[in-house]
Amino acid sequence: MVLTFLGMLSILSGYMCRDLFVGLGSDFFGTALAMNTNNVFTSAEFLPVNIKLLPTIISLAVSFEVDRREEQIFSF
Repeated sequence: MVLTFLGMLSILSGYMCRDLFVGLGSDFFGTALAMNTNNVFTSAEFLPVNIKLLPTIISLAVSFEVDRREEQIFSF
């Protein structure tokens, strides 16, 4: 019961404070972290969703194909 309560508080506080840490242009850490100003990955936030999901789709397709051919691959 106590762990459930603490888990709910953790989720709630994480939801409320997420922009402090991951918000675009957040200055929460200030100069605590060394960051490259020529970062190309900041534009990845604005890519279309289908481009963002492409690695997941390819990984799932390959894993299903390997699973389908597993009997052929490991039969000696």
